[in-house]
Amino acid sequence: MPRRPRVEYAGYHHIINRGVARGDIFLSERDKDKFLEILLETKELYHFIVHSFALMDNHYHLLIETKFENLSMLTRHINSKYAQYFNKRYNRVGPLWQGKFKNLYVFDEKYLYILFRYIEQNPIKANITKNIGEYRYSASSMILASEQSKLLQNSVTTR
Repeated sequence: MPRRPRVEYAGYHHIINRGVARGDIFLSERDKDKFLEILLETKELYHFIVHSFALMDNHYHLLIETKFENLSMLTRHINSKYAQYFNKRYNRVGPLWQGKFKNLYVFDEKYLYILFRYIEQNPIKANITKNIGEYRYSASSMILASEQSKLLQNSVTTR
């Protein structure tokens, strides 16, 4: 059975990707910092807004808002750049990702709020932390710490 076509519409998207065989994709804080660096670079290149994120050991969640129909290109950029970094750093070969990334298009405001909550509670459900905002690799920690991160600044230029 063929795969359903990916929704590329401009708007809000929940993006999820997991390591191959559910293996870890982040082995250190340096890896997570590098992923966020790549995410920022991609944001500036493809002009989207990051509303929420959570980097877990074997997967990541992003809630982004695109202004253009470029979801596949921007996600391919993030995943390929990070896989190149990871394979080089750990002297490994082969795919890092379990398969194509998953994305859920956000059709209404109610679902948008459910996603915010779901993503920010991921570290709690994984027993990494007890409270929202305590896990360094989530958007809520940057917001609650009043961290001036370019990653969460919501400026998008038009091109």
